[in-house]
Amino acid sequence: MGHPIGQDTGLAGAGPSEDEQRPSRMEHRLLLGRIKGRQDLGLDLLPSHPRPFPPLPFAGGSEFPALQGGEGGRRKNRVPHQSAQGKAMTAFLRWFWILAGGSLLIWSGCARRGPAAPRWTVGVTLLTRAHAFYNDLEAGMQEEAAKRNLRLLIVSGEWDLVKQTEQVRDFITRKVDAIVICPVNSQGIGTAVKEANQAGIPVFTADIANEGGGEVLCHVASDNYRGGWLVGRYLAQALGGQGKVLIIDQPTVTSVIQRVKGFEDALKDFPGIQIVAKPRAEKGLRPIAKSVTEDYLQRYPDLKGIFGSNDDCALGALQAVRAAGREDILIVGFDATDEARSEILKGSPLKADAVQFPRRIGAKTIEVVAEYLETGQRPPAFIPIEVALVDKKALEKGEYLYEVEPGEKEGGER
Repeated sequence: MGHPIGQDTGLAGAGPSEDEQRPSRMEHRLLLGRIKGRQDLGLDLLPSHPRPFPPLPFAGGSEFPALQGGEGGRRKNRVPHQSAQGKAMTAFLRWFWILAGGSLLIWSGCARRGPAAPRWTVGVTLLTRAHAFYNDLEAGMQEEAAKRNLRLLIVSGEWDLVKQTEQVRDFITRKVDAIVICPVNSQGIGTAVKEANQAGIPVFTADIANEGGGEVLCHVASDNYRGGWLVGRYLAQALGGQGKVLIIDQPTVTSVIQRVKGFEDALKDFPGIQIVAKPRAEKGLRPIAKSVTEDYLQRYPDLKGIFGSNDDCALGALQAVRAAGREDILIVGFDATDEARSEILKGSPLKADAVQFPRRIGAKTIEVVAEYLETGQRPPAFIPIEVALVDKKALEKGEYLYEVEPGEKEGGER
């Protein structure tokens, strides 16, 4: 008669009979169910059977004792033996988590690092942000600074010398690495330039030069004299070399001074052209230019031509001649803004414009500043940016004019 599993028979030294060694039907079913369930999980585990079994290999290659039943037979910790499938799965999961964790660490490190900090800080004070020209110039500066990893602090003097001087002083206090100035007053800005020199900060100018003393390492600007000469020659030819001409001036701005000088020199070849006046339009603003033009139309009813020293001056003059019914007067301007080009294409009294490339000016200025900060090599004192001219025919062809010769106009591709 069999005994329950693990119960002592009470017969000392008597070994179990054959019937006793054979598991009962219930034990057999439990054993098979336990083994099957563990095999389904990919594990070959020893059944929890108290009878002696031969040693089985441990997962690490060693052996562990079989579980013993009967007297003194303790249930010991059992370590499973993995099948080949189980080992492969374990290895896969181990490497998966190692690689996933490493990738996460690398990604988080890169995310914390971010873009490199700017190497240099440059203070920029513009003449104004009210003109399209300076909007384009500022955009060119920003684009070049992004390429060269420079930080720009950009402000605007808005035609106020005191304000612009204080802006330069603020840059000095903040210990910027360089200063770029588009002076509101070429003479008056000299004081601020000298203060920056004393602080050991290099100074550069763009578009408008400094004439008030102090050291400026480099001036980057359009060839304003050349632009004035081109529109002067164009107007003289369009008038047939005869007639009275008005110049709407801005005599405190060096770039305009150069334009007017070029314009006047071009007219020297046409003795039949007379410049009747050079009234000033403060800040080069359109309403002021319109008012000035209205006044001189009354003074000179036989006026034939007008030179606006920037496009706001030219467009202000255009408003005045239209209002007066004097669309026979020919106008030339300077800058070739989108509005001015549109008027030229319409066939209005605005016939031609000198073309500046303010984005090029802005980009070249920052390029020069960056190279000086990186190398310490002194740049040229003046870097001119080429100018051109457009009229209706050139705009229709998508060309720029670089020469205006008697009786012909040469086109240059963009």
